[in-house]
Amino acid sequence: MHTMKTSALALLALASSLVACAARRAPVASFEVVDPSVRAGVDGPALALLDQYAQDVDGPTRAAALEVLVRASVDPAGGRFGVAATWDPEPWVQRAALRALSQRGNEPESVARLAELAARSDVDPSVRCRAAVLLPTPVSESVQAATRAGWERAPLWRGLPCAAADAGWGSEAARDRVLEAVEQGAMALDPDLVRTLAAIELAGLEGALVSGLEAADELVRPALTTALLVRGDPAGLAAVRDSLSDADPLVRMEAVLLLAPIDRPEATQQLAKAANDTPEGQVASLVLAAREGSGFRVFEEAFDSDNRDIRRAAVRYGGEHVQREESASSGRSSRKRCEKLLARALVEPDPSTRAEALRQTGLLGMTGLRPVVEALLADTDAEDHVRIAAAGALVSLDARL
Repeated sequence: MHTMKTSALALLALASSLVACAARRAPVASFEVVDPSVRAGVDGPALALLDQYAQDVDGPTRAAALEVLVRASVDPAGGRFGVAATWDPEPWVQRAALRALSQRGNEPESVARLAELAARSDVDPSVRCRAAVLLPTPVSESVQAATRAGWERAPLWRGLPCAAADAGWGSEAARDRVLEAVEQGAMALDPDLVRTLAAIELAGLEGALVSGLEAADELVRPALTTALLVRGDPAGLAAVRDSLSDADPLVRMEAVLLLAPIDRPEATQQLAKAANDTPEGQVASLVLAAREGSGFRVFEEAFDSDNRDIRRAAVRYGGEHVQREESASSGRSSRKRCEKLLARALVEPDPSTRAEALRQTGLLGMTGLRPVVEALLADTDAEDHVRIAAAGALVSLDARL
């Protein structure tokens, strides 16, 4: 039996990708999260700060700032920020541009910018072929040629993203390459690739993913498991079930995080079995509480934990709890209690918890917390990613005015 063990950040990226990567495969999530910042406009202190970070020497910092700017810009395709992000030399930044442009809907200029990126030979194949996957079909000959060039002479793992795009357009040769690579576990730990493999309609892919679980390096197995879970294949659930009983608590936590976005009865059943007093068991309990409409007290009590993973989960799933309540139009809302929880989390010492609280503040439109958000935006001692998250939250709050 293989167990899953990879970095927490990589695992969170994979888990977070599940909802987005399977829009055509229901039900992954039973409610839709709508980001109010899309094309809402950016101005004032938020614009000044994000514009500063968009020119930072650090690639991930530029990426985070430009993703907010491109997504929220009122200009077609994100205006000058869309140009800066797609022509940035760093793949980190180009990937951020893809995410932001795809969130702008079917805006013609954004689609054209994606097509331009997909056809450029100077762009990393994993980036340009993800752009190709996001395009409406049929795609241009230049995009087809750039995609084909990305896999025909490349090593299996390197060419897989482009082969997957080409196979999705009907290439039998590309399909054979995809199945060969997946069966051998020859793939990178890439959330964008997971999205593609989870959504693509390709004969034989489920069997190849199952074979890949045995052949792949342990760092790659969570990606294969993720794709199987989203596709609804029992092998994905079996792999997670084994990991939930592993002796290593990190492996158990990874399994809980992979199950968290899967809103199906079989996943809920496994989360219920995992719920206990361990850190991973408490996270499982919070996921269930959000999903099943439990009282908000469970999130408030979890935030009193001395474990930062549990506190961060209380913020994330407490916000989800409110989103689910309100999307169901049940007439019941824990919004006021959630606002008080977020107010505590915004002054939490752990930066990742503060960043999650800022994200939830923006998504939920907690306008009463605006002074705290503005203070974090102006705090020059705060971590860069926290200040960028504050700017993003402020954009979302302004969008609701």
